[in-house]
Amino acid sequence: MGLPEDVADLIAEIERAGFLCYAVGGCVRDLLRGVEPTDFDLCTSALPQQLLPLFPENTVIPSGIAHGTVTVLWRQKSCEITTFRSDGTYLDSRHPQSVTFVPTLGQDLARRDFTVNAMALHPEKGLIDPYGGKADLKNGVLRCVGVPQKRFAEDALRILRGIRFCAALSLVPQAQTRDALFSEKERLGAVSAERCAAELCKTLCAPAGIAILSEYLPIFRVRYPQMEAPAAWKGQPSLACALALCFPHGLPPHAALPLPKRLLRKAEALCAIHAAVFRGEADAAQLCYRFGEETVKEALAPCTSPAAQTTLHALFSLLCPSRAQLALSARELLAMGLRGAEIGQALQAAYLAVNRGLVKNTPSSLRDFCQKH
Repeated sequence: MGLPEDVADLIAEIERAGFLCYAVGGCVRDLLRGVEPTDFDLCTSALPQQLLPLFPENTVIPSGIAHGTVTVLWRQKSCEITTFRSDGTYLDSRHPQSVTFVPTLGQDLARRDFTVNAMALHPEKGLIDPYGGKADLKNGVLRCVGVPQKRFAEDALRILRGIRFCAALSLVPQAQTRDALFSEKERLGAVSAERCAAELCKTLCAPAGIAILSEYLPIFRVRYPQMEAPAAWKGQPSLACALALCFPHGLPPHAALPLPKRLLRKAEALCAIHAAVFRGEADAAQLCYRFGEETVKEALAPCTSPAAQTTLHALFSLLCPSRAQLALSARELLAMGLRGAEIGQALQAAYLAVNRGLVKNTPSSLRDFCQKH
């Protein structure tokens, strides 16, 4: 395990100025897993005002300077560099009342959430792992740094982060950590809707995301009372489909689940498809006409229920699954004298008739059909 050359060079650049510097957190965890990190976070004994003069002005962004963080653009990489720090008292289950810069790496690692995130790596000194994060990662254990109840009382978002790490890294909480996940769950009410929604989405996108929901459903229901654990699904659904599976009776209001509107519209459409199939109120052709072939496939492919699989099989048997394949256009109907809602009604009737074998999908056959109906 080693740091990329450009990251090692950045650490050396800071240390040449007389400061300590290490890679820390998620990037170290990923390197231990044999996964290439998407970004690198560094921590240092240098204060923010001491870091700024070390780099050209246009390469340093004071992204979180009040909390000791600056972002350095280094050889086409963006690296966050944070001064060693300890956190003051937490008053709102989310943010420390104050931040104190400290001189040692050990003090900085002591404030972190889980052992797998409390490791540092140095190009020459190697791995610094005071809490056994490497062993926990190897053994598939999620363990808090220090007392779990205290860690979650400080920052309740760590509860959802912990569940996400379990889903993404195949970890199982150590007994005390698991107990605290549940005993401190009501603190999630103090966390912003945006933060909770982001963690929910990351969990659902993780390899075991949906599978883990049933185990931790009472925790998620603190923020999403209408959430359910999908009973019958397979594979890795899209995020929109995963949301639809978790909220089969409709998504929470946007204020409670503040996600991009395009994603929410897609998830609502998938919810509607699931509901129609399970109520037996729509066949494959009707669903494809209303929502589109690909959207129906996206909704039903992960579902293992007989109703969903029967509808999906019927979709693949359609003579004209895509509306774009219909040999009739709104312009032709307009030329035939149809207006307004009549055009949409005629297109839908023609599409359904083709897929039920009542008329051939040719321009002349469809024009005759529409004239008679």
